[in-house]
Amino acid sequence: MLVSLKAFAFVAAVLAAPGFAQSDHESVIGDGDQPAAANSGAYAPPAYTPPAFTPPHENGDGQHQYQHDPSAGHGDGEHQHQHGDGKGQHGDGKGQHQHGDGKGGNPFADSVPSASTARWLMEQSTWGTVNTIGKNPLMKDDDNDSLVSNTLPFAVSSSEKGRIFLYLMGESHLHGASLTISQAALNSELFAKSACGSADSAVDPQDPRCGKLTVQGSIHPCNDQLVGANCDEVGRAALFEKHPSMKDWPEDHDFQVHEFIITEDIWMIANFGGGTPVTPADYANATSVEHKIKGGDKISVSAAKEAVPPAWYRHPVRARWIVHHSHWATISTLSIDEKDDEGKDMPFGNIRSIVDGMDWESSAGTPVFYLPDVDPTAVDMKKHGGQIVLTFSEAGLAERVSADGSVCSGQEVGNPTCGQVTLYGTVVEYKSTNYEKLFKKFHPLAEWLAEGGSHMSGSYYTIEINRIMILDFFGGFHEVPVEAYLNVDTSKAGVSMKKDISVSSILVAIGFLVGCCCGVKFKPSFLSGKDDTNYGQLKDLSLTTEGESDGSGSIEMDHFKDEEEPEMDDFKDEVEQ
Repeated sequence: MLVSLKAFAFVAAVLAAPGFAQSDHESVIGDGDQPAAANSGAYAPPAYTPPAFTPPHENGDGQHQYQHDPSAGHGDGEHQHQHGDGKGQHGDGKGQHQHGDGKGGNPFADSVPSASTARWLMEQSTWGTVNTIGKNPLMKDDDNDSLVSNTLPFAVSSSEKGRIFLYLMGESHLHGASLTISQAALNSELFAKSACGSADSAVDPQDPRCGKLTVQGSIHPCNDQLVGANCDEVGRAALFEKHPSMKDWPEDHDFQVHEFIITEDIWMIANFGGGTPVTPADYANATSVEHKIKGGDKISVSAAKEAVPPAWYRHPVRARWIVHHSHWATISTLSIDEKDDEGKDMPFGNIRSIVDGMDWESSAGTPVFYLPDVDPTAVDMKKHGGQIVLTFSEAGLAERVSADGSVCSGQEVGNPTCGQVTLYGTVVEYKSTNYEKLFKKFHPLAEWLAEGGSHMSGSYYTIEINRIMILDFFGGFHEVPVEAYLNVDTSKAGVSMKKDISVSSILVAIGFLVGCCCGVKFKPSFLSGKDDTNYGQLKDLSLTTEGESDGSGSIEMDHFKDEEEPEMDDFKDEVEQ
């Protein structure tokens, strides 16, 4: 369960962190029920002095716990413990803990149950990163299952215990799936400031007070026995209310309602104190309560400066543009905690702030991020040979926010023209010290990210990329050659501004005609294949099209792209100018 390794392990690192005075106060750091030898050392909750504050507690993996005088502050995450004078309880580890009344050493605390916060985050969100397990063609061993990631729209039925629904093509049974969301995606007027919350109380996307959560389980069509009652009726109502354009999706594309069945405790962090487990039952029975961030900075917001990204057919440039302009991403790993019903490690996603160069010209395409050593993502990746996946969506970019606040220039997040990029690869430690300038510029609300990280031990990382997938237009995912991506000449690869919107509109119209009139179907990358005997095994990471007119079945759209693109050189040059 998530309680075991992803809740509150940060407390162990707090004791060992520099800056905490030693005294005769006894501390015990242990593992599970077997405490380690006692060490002497006192811990006092960090003091808060607005507007500067002690670097926040990052989430931990729950592998360690410690015990000491309750008046000192923290507990082990498995049972209730007390902050300061004991008036601010923080957690029974079962999803219904309270953040305290703010009188016990945590000035940001509130009395909202975690399950109510989780329900609110899910009900307010429109999209997230969906991870599942599929066959990675880059792996030499055919039996080696790897992470597959996409951003997808979803909806939650508030009247039906928070049930989660997706609108997918055909029938897909996905055992071992996860969905990760962030509060940072909710308020588009803050995107340009790398902020989460409100203009009156804003924090960085990686700040623990910016709510983020991951649900784990399985995804099934409504005709499956595992889904809830009236799945299709309830799901359509929720999906069409949240995403009205779905009503007009082509009927002959066989879109079907699917339900995400939660099988594990929900992992959430929405305040200082580490990851909080919320049981599926507590989530289902909770009342949604808005998560109001306390103690954040008051910031000014300005009108959106919408830009049109590089043309869809310039895949390496478009991918680099999306990555560079992203201020946060979902970093996905295989969890060491949870197993699916086939005994395989389940996916886990985590929201982290990122930077990629001081500006577009100096960007490298390999974003930098910080992880404490006890962060669940850090623990997972180290246990799986450094395997990670970074997922980005234009739905989170300030450059794609319209004047009315709509994301992706007013397009539905699920539409192919709302671009998304996935970087597959291996994590490597980032050795340069220029992270100070990078994070200071792009994440001013998280001073600790520019100052060596939080008060816990940790490292800065980047990714050694071995595969790149982009979806930015109709016709399916396109695999971007890694070398072409890394070698983009950003000094020449300019970005089209608003004056080119007519060209983009024409391309979108052409895409709709192709999709609706030529019998072309589109699937998320992890739904490109299906094995009726083993639903967790997915055949291909690339998005495919299905040709209906000649009965040829599944065909790769990339074959057509390779033939068409050389004939468009003159048009490309005209648009780029």
